[in-house]
Amino acid sequence: MKYKVLERFVSQRGAKVFEKGEVYTANTAGAYTNTLLKNGFIQPIREYDFDSWEKDGKRSKLAKVIIAPESYTEGDKKFFTWDEACAIKDKLGNGWRLPTRSEWVLICEEFGQKDGCLDADTLVNSLSLERHGWQDEEGSLRSAGDDGYYWASTAYPSELYAYNLDFNSTNVYPSNGNDRWGGFTVRLVKDVEE
Repeated sequence: MKYKVLERFVSQRGAKVFEKGEVYTANTAGAYTNTLLKNGFIQPIREYDFDSWEKDGKRSKLAKVIIAPESYTEGDKKFFTWDEACAIKDKLGNGWRLPTRSEWVLICEEFGQKDGCLDADTLVNSLSLERHGWQDEEGSLRSAGDDGYYWASTAYPSELYAYNLDFNSTNVYPSNGNDRWGGFTVRLVKDVEE
């Protein structure tokens, strides 16, 4: 099990300092793990079954990727700024990463078509996407239950924005731009091995 440090702490006799934001395994803190959890110094990070992701994910013929079967989370955290979302691939390894702007467009064309048009419900049902809304800088939820926002790895021409997929009850916007500080959902992809 991996844990994320929420508050800085020092191990017994000062042998190791754990900085806020650091990720480590349970063995690193040993017997102190339960106490640290109870007192809110650390948070468990969900371990993903990558073999299951590859088996249960959707294979895109157009974008040439496997789309993870679920959204990425870290403990209770399910909203990420663009910088946080881009850094996930370095934490996970195994080839999982954010889709590019172009990949989202192709994925939507492949899995979101109904009667020749992009349809939000078709896309949501095909890929098990969620309408979690988004989180503002203060941590407040916006549009929860109505809209879904998923980051792309592609930066917008303005350095304040990045591309994302968003959808509401009817419409799909596979190449939208939003503030990088917004907390959006993350769905990862992996290149298909030929």
